[in-house]
Amino acid sequence: MNLRSIKIVFFLTLLPLLGIFIFYGISSLRNTSPALKKKEKLPVYPSNNYVYAKKNKLLPGSKKKRILLFGDSRIKQWRYTAHAPGYLIINRGISGEVTPQMRMRFNQDVIKLRPSIVIIQAGINDIISTSVFKDSTDAIVRRCNENLEYFVKKLLERNVRVVFISIIPPAPADKITNQLMRNNSIAKHVDQINRKWLGKPVRKNLYILDSSKIFIDSKGNWLPGVSRDALHIADYGYDKLNKAVNRLLLK
Repeated sequence: MNLRSIKIVFFLTLLPLLGIFIFYGISSLRNTSPALKKKEKLPVYPSNNYVYAKKNKLLPGSKKKRILLFGDSRIKQWRYTAHAPGYLIINRGISGEVTPQMRMRFNQDVIKLRPSIVIIQAGINDIISTSVFKDSTDAIVRRCNENLEYFVKKLLERNVRVVFISIIPPAPADKITNQLMRNNSIAKHVDQINRKWLGKPVRKNLYILDSSKIFIDSKGNWLPGVSRDALHIADYGYDKLNKAVNRLLLK
């Protein structure tokens, strides 16, 4: 291979990384304002509105009531079974998504589909992103909670029943993953948001489900077989989650 070929290969190898640096560089500039402290610059994310655009148009116009699941990979991988017959189940989860991206598609993928019930599990990817944007941790956590509040508020305004599942904390995994979770205080920030939600007063049409009571025992240990890895739920875990959600909806 001659020198010119080596240079071309080297450039093509670096090109994806260059794109990432440019994207996040522009993101930082877009978030710069006199009112925003330097440590609180927030990352900007691309829209995922295209993901379900076609499926939304193809939804059957039946008279069935709709139960819609909204969130990230934990929702995407969930094969939910309704608490009662006669419901159309719509899954609008996207793997790896953060709540700012969910907010961009919220009207399209949730409100316009006119669900009777919405089940929400979201926020873990926001918290994980603090391991990359360490100087923006407080702002990211705050924005995450604000977005969750926004989703619930808009749904309740439309008399939609909302099942809000507190952010499922990271499960025990391999040694390196466990160390990463501890070093970046991910579990601490998950708990910070969850405490706010679990402390909310009872409100009509809002059902708040404590995820830790489903997956973790009284001693703080994860139940065997409920998690697939640090961030994802196994089939047995989804079975327990299904039963817990349906018990709430049947009250």
